[in-house]
Amino acid sequence: MLFESQQPHINFANWGQIRKVPPALVYSIMVFTPKWQPVTQTVPLLIPTQEDLLAFQQGTLSVEQYRSNYTNHLAHNLPSLPPDALLDSRGLLVPSGAYLCCSCSKEKAFESKCHRVWAAHVLKEVGWLVSVDGEVI
Repeated sequence: MLFESQQPHINFANWGQIRKVPPALVYSIMVFTPKWQPVTQTVPLLIPTQEDLLAFQQGTLSVEQYRSNYTNHLAHNLPSLPPDALLDSRGLLVPSGAYLCCSCSKEKAFESKCHRVWAAHVLKEVGWLVSVDGEVI
């Protein structure tokens, strides 16, 4: 068990890390969730804009600008990010113990070139206990 505390906790991971996690606790934070994933729920506030994602993938938006745009979006939505406010695509609270997933490799996350890492740090600031790729931050 990663967290001993009763404080709400959330886990950020890539799809390859969640094979044994109950589907009810898995949410996508991707613009385009892979069709092969059985996940039907998302966390809309943590999904980057499609425009920024495509510009980044095409090389017309630097990783620094992508990060800045994304974290500015999160900053504008801070009241909606704490454990008692973060909603999924059904309008339900994201439960403690949930896994928020994207496709980026652990290497990209380690290099801070993945939005799950950027989101993790913001959620930590608003009251969540957070792990990224199995490591508590």
